[in-house]
Amino acid sequence: MIKQSRQFDIGFQGRRRFCQTATQSWTLSELCAKAGVSKSVLSEKLIALIGHSPIEYLTLWRLQIAAHWLMAPNMTLERVAERSG
Repeated sequence: MIKQSRQFDIGFQGRRRFCQTATQSWTLSELCAKAGVSKSVLSEKLIALIGHSPIEYLTLWRLQIAAHWLMAPNMTLERVAERSG
């Protein structure tokens, strides 16, 4: 049970980092360094937790941010791109 909890925590922490800093130009290596795990471990845990690889999830999250900002009045496409990464 402890091992399973640690696996969930790795995936959850990786996902949380994405959400908090989605506009940063992340590389998979940087994400893994922040999470303190290897690329394969982070990928495995996120796929198990949310069904997407780290980079897929980051892309989807950025698209959601962009969609939100595109609905805002007086928001230019350039500003949306800056805010969504």
